[in-house]
Amino acid sequence: MSSHHTNIISFLTVCALSVGASIASANGIAVARFGGGHGNVTESNPASIYYNPGGIGFSEGSHMMFDLSLVQRNASYDRPVSAIGEENPSEEVIAANSGEATLSNQLYAPMIGFTTDFGGAFGLRAGIAAFVPFGGASVWDTTDQVGDFQESDMGTTRWWNVEGFVRTSAIALNVAYLLGPVSFGISGNLYYSQIDTIRSRNANATDNPETEGVSWVRGNSVDYGIGAGALFQASDSLAVGASYQSRPNLNGEIVYEGEISNAFPSTGGGDPEDIYLTQQLPDIFRLGVRYRKPDTNFELRAFADLTRWSVFEQQCLIESEGLTYDEAREACNVAPDGAPANGDLTFPITNSIRQWNDAFGIRVGGSYFLPGVRQPGEDPAIELMTAFGFDQNAIPDETLEPAFFDHNKVSLDLGGRIRLGRLAVAVTGTGIFYQEREVTSNESVTNSMPSLQPNSNGVYNQSIWLLDTTLEYEF
Repeated sequence: MSSHHTNIISFLTVCALSVGASIASANGIAVARFGGGHGNVTESNPASIYYNPGGIGFSEGSHMMFDLSLVQRNASYDRPVSAIGEENPSEEVIAANSGEATLSNQLYAPMIGFTTDFGGAFGLRAGIAAFVPFGGASVWDTTDQVGDFQESDMGTTRWWNVEGFVRTSAIALNVAYLLGPVSFGISGNLYYSQIDTIRSRNANATDNPETEGVSWVRGNSVDYGIGAGALFQASDSLAVGASYQSRPNLNGEIVYEGEISNAFPSTGGGDPEDIYLTQQLPDIFRLGVRYRKPDTNFELRAFADLTRWSVFEQQCLIESEGLTYDEAREACNVAPDGAPANGDLTFPITNSIRQWNDAFGIRVGGSYFLPGVRQPGEDPAIELMTAFGFDQNAIPDETLEPAFFDHNKVSLDLGGRIRLGRLAVAVTGTGIFYQEREVTSNESVTNSMPSLQPNSNGVYNQSIWLLDTTLEYEF
């Protein structure tokens, strides 16, 4: 491989460890939307390293892609008086623990990738990419302090989230082989997961503002995964793609290693404690078709995915002193009521039951190529794109909380792509519209310690606006 290609790979490795904030825009906390209208399971550009590792088998030459999504997220949570844990709350407690909290955040998510066909030798292709497949970030608006409750100015979401992020970045190495009309590919993924969150907390897991303290949790984890896929060029008109992305570490279990800092009125701020935080991430199945009759100006695309969020059962935080990773996982096993199932092991500091559901998404769309000057065998230089999508909610009412939003949602994409010689530039605007959710059946207040949480019943709303810009250069 040339030194030019080696420099590109080194640059991508650095980018994998420095990607920015992200926000859930599919289901659960899946956030991959890079590539715009051409980011899907039926394409052969560098975005396919994630969407379909078999796709790059049809790429010719070398391609460099940079994608940046700029995101505007608006959300609100309106907590009713009935969710307050105290039976007969005072007016000050009602003011501190009920009412609407809002946020308006600007975020970004980059992706960068590179593919090569090694000069067309042997039907072999390879690629490398850095991207963010999972994540969420939020900073909730502050409000006025109520009476002597010093933390009340952080709003009613503070019992679950004041500000912070959870993010999984990835760097993937991809090889593909073209065999007649079919390309097969496999990728190896290195994941770097981070969590950094601040929330209010009481030692007894209530929402009593008189004894309220603040917890700051941060940690990271390095894990691995694999991807596989195939792209079948059934005819000059029809392409069919299918792919699979595994769970991290194949079983989905990741363990953050980090610290927790607590500050309570009775004890003040103590030294940070070393902790493990266990969490699960899903595997994903994708299927898509792309159809375009030769010598026409229209292309149609449809694709679907199934994200197996049912693997996400809990987030368990436990002191790490004297425990191995495996012992921490065992100590975090809980009974149906949320109590530890292994009484002889260290008691977790806190355990958030998730019990998410598998969720699917579908997207249909297409392109219109403006007639114009073009090279033989190439598309016209200007392409107009649109798509409509639906993504299913992954979080049941029983475990929904302001730290993790999800709803049934629809999306609308409008964009365009222009080719200027070897450079193609695409811009896509997306609106994601979430169905309002009113939750009255949250079960967190019925759990046993350490899984007991304040009541997160209430009304949830969210909308996301996304502007995605893609640059692809062929050389």
